[in-house]
Order: sequence, then structure tokens, then C-alpha cells
Amino acid sequence: ELILCGDVEHFLEYYHEKYSGWNYAAYLPIKKSDIQNELLNLQRQEVEYYDLIPLDINVFDEVSVVHYLFSVKYKNEKGKTITKSGRNTDVLLKQKSKWKIIADYVGDCRKIKNDWRKNAEQIKSN
Repeated sequence: ELILCGDVEHFLEYYHEKYSGWNYAAYLPIKKSDIQNELLNLQRQEVEYYDLIPLDINVFDEVSVVHYLFSVKYKNEKGKTITKSGRNTDVLLKQKSKWKIIADYVGDCRKIKNDWRKNAEQIKSN
């Protein structure tokens, strides 16, 4: 919701300063500044929807692992509609009662791209 409202700075407060993640489009791990640039670029697009489906959450004292599917649909600078779907794993660290993302992995969901919501519900029910 913060992304759709354009509140990138507040959204970035959930990322640890030493964050390192792996985006399926990147050859190397990315940093918090890369996330900021990506979100600022997305903010300039006309986002039609951004949907998340949580699949699994595990908490181990001060660390948690969250798996979910996402889908985003937006219009780029040329007015072309772009839809991206994927799977994501976030690793969070609890510091002073706040959870911060320290790492994540974003993967493409080619196998479930056409009907990702239906498949996500099937995955969750198993």
C-alpha cells in the first residue's frame, strides 16, 4: 500500500541498512539503494494493481522467513501495459521490536504466470 501511495521513503524504513537481495533480473545481489531506485521508477508508472499472496511464514526468535507470490500491472512511459508475477522470499531481522528486511530473493513464476492466483490457492491448500 505504501508503494501504491508513493510513500517510498516510509516503505524503505522496513529495509535494513545492510540489506542484500537477489532480483531475478540482476546478475549480482542488490542493495537498499537499488530498491529505492526501482521503487522511484515504479512510482513514475501508472500502477493498476499490486497484489501479494502470503504462502508461509516462519519465525525463529529474532529472524523470520516469509514466502509469498506477487503480481503487478502497470503502464510504462510509452503507455504499454506490463504485467509481472513472481515468487519472493524475505528474510527479516527483529531489532528493537521492529522487523527489518535483511535479504530477499525474487524469482520469476513462468510456470504459474497465466493463472498465478488459482495456483497460489492450490499451493496454500496443500
